[in-house]
Amino acid sequence: MQLKKRKQGGMGLVEIIIGLAIMGAVLGYLVRMNARAESQTMGRARADALASFQQLAGQFFLGNRAGIESAMGGDSALASDLCRINVAADGTGGTTTMNSTKRTCAFDSTLLKAKGGWPSGQMLNVSSNTRYVAIARQIMSNDAVPEPTGDVEMLVVMAQLDATGNVMTSGTVTFTGDKEKAMQEIKAGMDALGGTGGYIPPGSDTGPCRYNATVKQACGNGWSVSLNDFL
Repeated sequence: MQLKKRKQGGMGLVEIIIGLAIMGAVLGYLVRMNARAESQTMGRARADALASFQQLAGQFFLGNRAGIESAMGGDSALASDLCRINVAADGTGGTTTMNSTKRTCAFDSTLLKAKGGWPSGQMLNVSSNTRYVAIARQIMSNDAVPEPTGDVEMLVVMAQLDATGNVMTSGTVTFTGDKEKAMQEIKAGMDALGGTGGYIPPGSDTGPCRYNATVKQACGNGWSVSLNDFL
């Protein structure tokens, strides 16, 4: 009888251990699912912010198209007015962001606000350390002496802010976060944005999109561009 009781007690202990192991696995699964849900919610929220910024940036570009195209062609006076980031609240200062070789002009929410094209009360930054920046690029012909084709494309990127709260204009940003979580946020955002949504790989080649020492791309559903053409 004693041996039987000991055997039953031993089996009960094993059952308890197995039960705890199963419960631990379930809790771990729920934690992962909750983290994924949070990532998807964050991705959709950022997609909404991106869509809003794209609309405002598009309106600014269309309202100032002639001046921006002249700036991309080398007009420094117009560039210092229409191609700026990190602009002060009173509209002064900032960094001119025109490249006449690449035919690009960049601007952010601080310039839109200074120009009266930013809704009152809307946050300038995406988060405490990022801000959307629009980069317009003039498409040139393939002639011996390239001429503007009349087409302009725009890439919107989430840019890193420095310690002073300004968009970084030099240096290298190294991705140090959770890549899986970042890709979950990106996928949720792309799904919300449809064909216009894309991503810059977080730190390394991701799927078909390249981000390494020699090739850096932004990619979406069926499209990819070289960041070197814009930055």
